[in-house]
Amino acid sequence: MAARDRRSGMPARRAEVSGRPAGSGRTHLKRLILVAAGGIVAAGIAALSFGLVPAVEAALGSGTTGSFIVSHQICSARTGCAWAGTFEARDGQTYGPLAYGGTLPAGDGPGSVIPARYPRGSDQVFAARGSYTWIPDLLATIVIGAIAGAALWISPLGTGDRGPVGVRARGA
Repeated sequence: MAARDRRSGMPARRAEVSGRPAGSGRTHLKRLILVAAGGIVAAGIAALSFGLVPAVEAALGSGTTGSFIVSHQICSARTGCAWAGTFEARDGQTYGPLAYGGTLPAGDGPGSVIPARYPRGSDQVFAARGSYTWIPDLLATIVIGAIAGAALWISPLGTGDRGPVGVRARGA
């Protein structure tokens, strides 16, 4: 006679069918959702920290056009070097101090006046035309999201395993 579940009187469900634990399809889907969500969140945080949104806005032609007046170069071990200065909009308003996103045109330095675009709310100005500073930031954002997703994939989160201290184990 078939074994019966003590709680319901129904026949006991086999824990494994074709070598896979019962419910593994749902567990796999949960893991995929966890990995995707974690990767997206990590990429979003990275994008915000890199200032990716203002860089893309500037590349698409958004923001105020004007001139960037180069003042000095600021260097740090963590972020490298960037040129600082003030931005003067065409309407005469001045914003600063701001950093120049990207590299200065050849031969420019302190005292140079460069056509630039300032996406409001940003701490950087960008080249008025042809700014490609967003490309390395986007690539770094994608890599960070992929690393976070891979870390979540290899972790036991979402698998149902709780380790030796946990209450339940897979298939139980």
